[in-house]
Amino acid sequence: MRLSGRFVMLLIMFAEALQNSVRTYGVPGFMYAGTVGVLILYAILEWRNSKDHVIGFKEAVRWSLFYISLALLFSVPIFIFIGNQAGAEYLAAWAIEKSLSLDNLFVIGLIFTSLKVPPELKKRILNYGI
Repeated sequence: MRLSGRFVMLLIMFAEALQNSVRTYGVPGFMYAGTVGVLILYAILEWRNSKDHVIGFKEAVRWSLFYISLALLFSVPIFIFIGNQAGAEYLAAWAIEKSLSLDNLFVIGLIFTSLKVPPELKKRILNYGI
């Protein structure tokens, strides 16, 4: 299949417009180190809390508050070192992802119910699945 010359030109113009509209940020190296540090912290926390048990409401709230505060604390150096727009974009993207995760909870609940997953194994299955 041969593309017409006009179509190719339109594609090139579209690609150039996209390239000019993409904003890049100079991210300091310590932000990458911080991200790796958070991933290591998560691995350590999961390793230390690897025993299977039913997670109660209070424990779920504590872990949720911990992870939400970690995400919000991560925005502080973004605002300080990269800028207000980058910080606002980070917080907007985080809020959108957080709200979109609610439909995943519904689907996960349906899967766990239909497969009759024991409550003490749900945490392990979620960690392996996610």
